[in-house]
Order: sequence, then structure tokens, then C-alpha cells
Amino acid sequence: MPVNWDELIVLRESDGQPLYHNAFVTWQPIDDPTVAAIIAVPRARWKSENENYNVLKTKGYHLKHDFGHGQHLAMT
Repeated sequence: MPVNWDELIVLRESDGQPLYHNAFVTWQPIDDPTVAAIIAVPRARWKSENENYNVLKTKGYHLKHDFGHGQHLAMT
């Protein structure tokens, strides 16, 4: 299956060090009109999921971030 690779690096203005770095793989064609949407959608999804997990962790639900490491990954 052919896929496209898109990488985003946001540099700090003060010293040029990376502030944010991520890469995205998609089957969508990447060109000038679509690149902003291809980057915005996964970032929005990550933000939403991360905020939901933070609420579940800190507001009495006692959920821990697992990220599939350790035995849980082996069980999957």
C-alpha cells in the first residue's frame, strides 16, 4: 500500500531548538492545500485524548497512563 510521510518540526524562536516534533503517515495525497489539514487532525486527536486521560487520572477515576508498555503489550 503506498503511503505518504509528513513531518512537522516547530522550532523555538529564541534558540532554534525543537519545541515540537512529530511525523505522520497517511494515504491521503500531500500537497499545498492538504498539508495543513493532514497535520492538524492528528494533533487535535492527540490533544483530545491526552486531555481526557488527564481528567480520568486526576479527578478521582484512578486511571494510569499505560501506553501499552510491559505485560499489557505482551498480552495484546
